[in-house]
Amino acid sequence: MGCVDGDEVITYKLDNMLYVESFQRMYGNVERVGVKRQFGESEYLEHERLEIFDSYSNGFVKVKKVIKNPDKSNWAIVKLNNGRSLLATKDHPLPVKDKGRVYVNNLQVGDSIPVTYGQYYEESEVCENEKAWLDGILLCDSSYSSGIVRVSLGMDEKDIAEATQTALRNVYGLKNKVIFQQRGVKGIYIDVVSYETDSEKLKEISTLFGGWNKIERKIPSYIFKASRANRLSFLAGMIDADGHIKEVNGSARIEIGSTNKELALLQVALAQTLGIKAKIYLNKYNGKDKSKLRYKVEFYNTYELNNYLRCKKKSSILDGCKEGNVVSFEHAKVTEVIEMGFLNKSSYDVETESDRFDVSGIYSHNCRTRVISNRFGEPSQSGRGNLSFNSINLTKLGIEFGIVNSRKERDIDGFMDKLNEVLDIALEGLIHRYNIQREQPAKASDFMMQNGSWIGGEKLKPNEKIGDLLRNGSVSIGFVGLAECLKALFGVHHGESPSAWKAGYSIIAYIKDYCDKKSDEYDMNITCFATPAESLAGKFAKLLQQQYGKIEGVTDRDYLTNSFHVPVYYEIKANEKIDREAPFHKLTNAGHISYVELDGNARNNLQAFKRIVQYALSKNMGYFSINHPVDKCLSCNFDGVINKECPICGESNEENISRIRRVTGYLVGNLNRFNSAKRAEEKDRVKHK
Repeated sequence: MGCVDGDEVITYKLDNMLYVESFQRMYGNVERVGVKRQFGESEYLEHERLEIFDSYSNGFVKVKKVIKNPDKSNWAIVKLNNGRSLLATKDHPLPVKDKGRVYVNNLQVGDSIPVTYGQYYEESEVCENEKAWLDGILLCDSSYSSGIVRVSLGMDEKDIAEATQTALRNVYGLKNKVIFQQRGVKGIYIDVVSYETDSEKLKEISTLFGGWNKIERKIPSYIFKASRANRLSFLAGMIDADGHIKEVNGSARIEIGSTNKELALLQVALAQTLGIKAKIYLNKYNGKDKSKLRYKVEFYNTYELNNYLRCKKKSSILDGCKEGNVVSFEHAKVTEVIEMGFLNKSSYDVETESDRFDVSGIYSHNCRTRVISNRFGEPSQSGRGNLSFNSINLTKLGIEFGIVNSRKERDIDGFMDKLNEVLDIALEGLIHRYNIQREQPAKASDFMMQNGSWIGGEKLKPNEKIGDLLRNGSVSIGFVGLAECLKALFGVHHGESPSAWKAGYSIIAYIKDYCDKKSDEYDMNITCFATPAESLAGKFAKLLQQQYGKIEGVTDRDYLTNSFHVPVYYEIKANEKIDREAPFHKLTNAGHISYVELDGNARNNLQAFKRIVQYALSKNMGYFSINHPVDKCLSCNFDGVINKECPICGESNEENISRIRRVTGYLVGNLNRFNSAKRAEEKDRVKHK
């Protein structure tokens, strides 16, 4: 389960309150108000009113889970050519241009990853500019403890010292005085010092910045909800306190350095709320501890900022320079992936509805539960298995509660109540079967036990019950006929109507959520299955026709549509079919497949073939297939598409022509291998352009 460093910065809303801060701070906030669960070695939190910003979706998306994992000794730093970097585990997925979803461990130098130079903010709160400026000073250049607030400045910063003295009195009511301190080779410093007996005032300041120590501090959340003037004032305060301004080719380059990663990332985010395209560089600290990392935030002058700086020395440099800016890119290229191993720190991730979120100015995919998920150990595919599954006839429920069955209006509440009842019945059968399987002796499946088919099977004695060995496997609840179900409920299926698609997604999401909750309740791998329905689709269709007759678009064919698929007979473009079906893959964590039908010889247009595959990958499909004809002339060995006769030798005798077709992921030379329902479905298929 791929995750990122807890100091990486995200933008989120909790109970509709905006926060821009580190992952680990979000985890702490949600932990106080959310529901905490254990999943193997991982912890995760749930909260109904938690959203995270996702530029790909142009806004906030719902967070299903916030995940915290122990250190797995698999950290890596991904460095990009725009100065950004991301500390993540090697199994964390990132969206790569022309490749789709790629794990950090598989990134190549030169891979392009989408980045952002924008930052979401609100202007719902306004304070005095003096307070915002002073808070910027205190954040970067103050120490406070034991009733003392101290701001240390250089001898050439008397103007800042005077402004700080005034602001401390006006904003926080702190009496203060100036003390000149000799600091060895560094020379004399000006210290603005307040001896404060009111500990509540000190607590207010430390709470505002997130901690007493500089390494714990962050930009207060109110700044990202403040007016533009407030944000400029705060940024100016940080620059006055800890910034450097240098003329570079006629422009003024502004730099702020810190060993506090979260703070540096937040400084970039603040600049970007003002339209300033800031860069951030990662380098070694030049102080005593050479192992420390230092973060340097860099951007060029914006004249608007000059009006808020209090340091005349720094503002004078800006006055004499032309306006400059940092070049921005939609994508940044990977320059290096550095393996870091064990860092003795937790990693964090989220599961979102969109499968994406922004982290530290980089677009990222997030954790997804796949077929290989396993709450009891490593999410490997080998040594496990789908023990058994029961499938639900969604079409029958749609008919019973939809508009096609002589109802004046559909009954969605009745549909969901019945669905929940059927889910309980399906699960009851699975648990009963599972308990019987647990009682079987190892010798009943000796070959499987001794040849790695089950994790730990080789350790069991012949008469020993397999019992908990099966816990690594899963039991699954599947479904058939979502398209016909929606047609019965709404008169249209999810390929025809966006609103029907949303309803269909909600139905399958409900099944997935049911399985997740029951997994926790029973402490088992209970999963949601997109039933392939090779034979079941025909059986269900036949039973429905006997009970309800032939209903147009619902029961008028010899089969029901496979799982969540758009009906095979519906005219739709390949990319649109992928768009409709891809989101269901993350819900069906016991197995799924999607495919498109191509006409003609795919080898004649390999670029188009490649684009379709890459598009499916970019939409996070777990299992994708392209069905296409592959014919061979047995007379001349021509390999391609043969219509009535071979284009090379003219052979027309069907006995001398091998017609291979890829159907539902299988290569077949004779459709008679399928049952009559499947043959009828294959006959109805249209090509996807």
